[in-house]
Amino acid sequence: MILSGNGVGAVGGPAISRVVSLAELLGTPVYSEHNATNMHFPSGHPQYLGGNAHGIAGIRPWLRGADLLIAVGCDLFMEDRYVAGGIV
Repeated sequence: MILSGNGVGAVGGPAISRVVSLAELLGTPVYSEHNATNMHFPSGHPQYLGGNAHGIAGIRPWLRGADLLIAVGCDLFMEDRYVAGGIV
């Protein structure tokens, strides 16, 4: 699974193209980071499965099915509200 974030959008075209190429090479789904504000992956791409508007609680189902998380241009340690239980 790839988590694409604002850092990708801030760089723009070249970074977005590289994330698309990586996703296609690996055949992995792509999600956007929590509170993403930049275009960081083409929303019409078949491997783009949407954004995470719910912090840790929203991402748990995605992580349960993933063998590996590749985070690109994300702030993985952004403050979030406490949710009981583990991340996965």
